[in-house]
Amino acid sequence: AIYQSSSAGKCKPVGPLPDTTPPIVALTAPANNAIVSESSVPVSADASDDVGITGVQFQLDGTDLGAEDIAAPYSISWNTTLTTSGSHTLTAIARDAAGNRTTSSPVTVTVNPTVTVAATDPNASESGLNPGLYQISRSGDTSEPLAVQFALSGTATNGTDYQSVGNSATIPAGAVSTEVTVADDCGRTKKMVWRRECFVEIRSSKRLMARFLAPFSKSCQYEVSHVI
Repeated sequence: AIYQSSSAGKCKPVGPLPDTTPPIVALTAPANNAIVSESSVPVSADASDDVGITGVQFQLDGTDLGAEDIAAPYSISWNTTLTTSGSHTLTAIARDAAGNRTTSSPVTVTVNPTVTVAATDPNASESGLNPGLYQISRSGDTSEPLAVQFALSGTATNGTDYQSVGNSATIPAGAVSTEVTVADDCGRTKKMVWRRECFVEIRSSKRLMARFLAPFSKSCQYEVSHVI
């Protein structure tokens, strides 16, 4: 309390001491240097104060991220698909009733787009003009082109059992997808008879997305997976 001398030379209390102690706050999620890509990423913080926390405001690159959370546990959901790809900084600002504020140490995160692979023509075959097509799609920011690398594996030989397919594709700026064609090994335009069938498998993160029936000259298959 604050004391003041009276006319009798005695001290009497006139009011409480002002609260000048700032809150303590620290981000607890996501972790520093985390890579995120989901549409609902939890952002949370721990905050404490000698009197009490009034609210915690999360910020992304210095701009408010959602509304202030006024009750513990302090957390919001961040839709990263609305954020540009690349490195970003998260902070949390805690305040108390006296107006004291503390900004947490920053956490750096990297936003990656979500990339998926799907077959757009699941019945590809050398028996006629019907090449295989698979589509690489992305979610999130489309303001810049996105280069996607993919890996081929299996018993079929790239460039021999089917026309050579590279290991990357680029989704143009402003677009959400691009297509890659799987054609027979010499671009035949007439029906031909083959002794054995070949299955072409499209996989994303080890999960089978589609299977093409492609009767190549020998029993074979290949798989397609992707990495950013």
